[in-house]
Amino acid sequence: MKNKNIRLTALDGLRGVAILLVIFNHIPLKIWYESTPVIIHRYLDFLLVNGKVGVSILFLLTGFLMAWLYPRPKSKIAFWSRRYARLFPAFLVMVVSLTIIKINGNLTILNQILVVLGVGMIARIIWELVLNIGKKIPIGKILTYFWISFQVVVAGWYVFYLLKIPSPVFYETWDKNLQWVITGIINATLTLPFGNYIGQLDGVYWSLITETFFYILYPVLFVPIFLYINQKKSSKWKAFLFLSSFLFCYGLNLISQRILAMRMMVPSLMIYFIVGVTIGSNLDWWQQKFLKLPKIILKPIGLIPILLIILSGVFVYSISNENLVQLMFISLTIPTGILLVAATLGEQSWGRWLGNKFLVFLGKYSYALYLTHALIIKHTHDLTVGVLGIISNFIKIKIKFALNLFYPGSQYIFE
Repeated sequence: MKNKNIRLTALDGLRGVAILLVIFNHIPLKIWYESTPVIIHRYLDFLLVNGKVGVSILFLLTGFLMAWLYPRPKSKIAFWSRRYARLFPAFLVMVVSLTIIKINGNLTILNQILVVLGVGMIARIIWELVLNIGKKIPIGKILTYFWISFQVVVAGWYVFYLLKIPSPVFYETWDKNLQWVITGIINATLTLPFGNYIGQLDGVYWSLITETFFYILYPVLFVPIFLYINQKKSSKWKAFLFLSSFLFCYGLNLISQRILAMRMMVPSLMIYFIVGVTIGSNLDWWQQKFLKLPKIILKPIGLIPILLIILSGVFVYSISNENLVQLMFISLTIPTGILLVAATLGEQSWGRWLGNKFLVFLGKYSYALYLTHALIIKHTHDLTVGVLGIISNFIKIKIKFALNLFYPGSQYIFE
């Protein structure tokens, strides 16, 4: 796996599996019950309430790709620029669209879709203009510095001004349009965890907050630690440092939730980032170990128990003991990591099955699907169509929308 310019289609397929879990999780069970035979209803909870497992797989893939593609970033700001360029343009399209939709509360379904597509087209024009400017001046770093500074300013304003205003005063006396504008700005800057009464415009934004936090920490903390670990010859010392990173995440989780009250950040999920970084920074070693397993495991039948174990994570969330939940959640990184390593082997293992064209298609446009699936599901639910109708809407609407959100060439101005 030396050539990093080759796109691993099986990883797109694995990302497609993850986004399906997220999408299915957000389709109300009532719709599934109305669209499927009664005989399978008892199994629906197990199959469809695995949204958080899907997010965990996405986090694992992010950690892997960061370590595999950027083992030693040229500079922190260059790395942040590239990741912000990947994360924020499409995200801001949705935040602006949802803010406009909220301000104009009585828009029809068609008009809401037109708002999203219209904002996406305007964003594309602006983005292409930025690309052209970027060929002449280093605008990428300038934009990154500006946006990070803006995030800091908004976070400070939220903490030191807005939080001093009681929420009843804000929601009952402030102008409604101003409320939505403020909500949009706080969502757009992902500064939601710094306060306690501005809500998410879409229920998936908490995961983007955690992902952004990982991007910030990766070149500052994780790169030096893993470079140091990889230089050590002692396996015991490597194991100690690796386990210490888990303790770091657990401690960060306690601090953020019990002291800072930032429950939305879910730093415990950073364990999946760490496992992904561990695999990505030593991929050849992990592949060699995997290929030494009994051949029966490498065949399709070996994929089934691994998937069942991963999907069993849905039962973890019913446990009342929080510490036990965290421990069980950590243990699920093992089968998920195994699935990731197998995916990187392509035809030599389960990668041939994860390379399914439909899954790969979903994986390539997973971010657009992730940002917009809740809105589409809501409208298909309002139209009282079944599961097949929802999937049909995804196929018809998402392709055009995804193409409007992703702009080739962004990496050139964010070097």
